[in-house]
Amino acid sequence: MIHLRIHFGLAVVAMLLAGACLDQVGQEHLGPLELEVRYHGTCEECPLEAIILHSAVDNYDEVDNLLATPLEVDEATRFTEILSGSWYVTVIRKQRPLPDSPRMALTTVEPVFFYTGRYEVLVFDDFFRLVDPVHSDDATD
Repeated sequence: MIHLRIHFGLAVVAMLLAGACLDQVGQEHLGPLELEVRYHGTCEECPLEAIILHSAVDNYDEVDNLLATPLEVDEATRFTEILSGSWYVTVIRKQRPLPDSPRMALTTVEPVFFYTGRYEVLVFDDFFRLVDPVHSDDATD
């Protein structure tokens, strides 16, 4: 009799854990999702020309640029119409401050899972960093 109670108790714990996992998966599309991008480059003549969220590592040229205008050094912008899910992040800028300079694309090695809340991307000359989630009074926990 005691043996059955232990198994029953473990089964209840397993069901509760499974239920908690299902709740998290079900919340993927809930709550506001914001992405704030801050550009900390050192070359004033090389603004960010594109910020792209894409589903495959090599399809960034098939997806629309989130920026309406280039993002200058020490500026920031916020996007609020971002869908939750796994996204590669790519930023594009000139390699050098010359008119015919080739463009340089920085892309995450793995997709980033954006859940809910406000995320911050800090873009530097040769790398960027994702801070997730940023504490915000209006972000959902």
